[in-house]
Amino acid sequence: MFNILLLSMMIPFAAMMVPLYQMFSKLSRTAPALGVNTIVAVVLPTFTTAFLIFFFRQSTKMFPKELLEAGRMDGLTELGLFSASTCRR
Repeated sequence: MFNILLLSMMIPFAAMMVPLYQMFSKLSRTAPALGVNTIVAVVLPTFTTAFLIFFFRQSTKMFPKELLEAGRMDGLTELGLFSASTCRR
C-alpha cells in the first residue's frame, strides 16, 4: 500500500484537478456542505496529498520510543501521543 502511495507522488496535480472537480461537484449534489464552493473542497485535497502522508509517516517513525511508552503509561490516546511528541521537540 505504501508503494502505491509513493507511486502516486509521480502524478502531477494538474492531471488530478479535473477528476477532483468532478468528484466535488457530484458530492455537492448529495452533501452541499462538502461541495465545490466550500472550504472543504480546497483543504481536503491539500491535506491528503501523498507527500504529506509520506512526511507524517517519516516524522512519526522518528519519535523516541521512551517518550511514546511514557505517554502510554500516562493514558494518552494515539492523537495525544502525536501532539505530545511534536510539542516536546
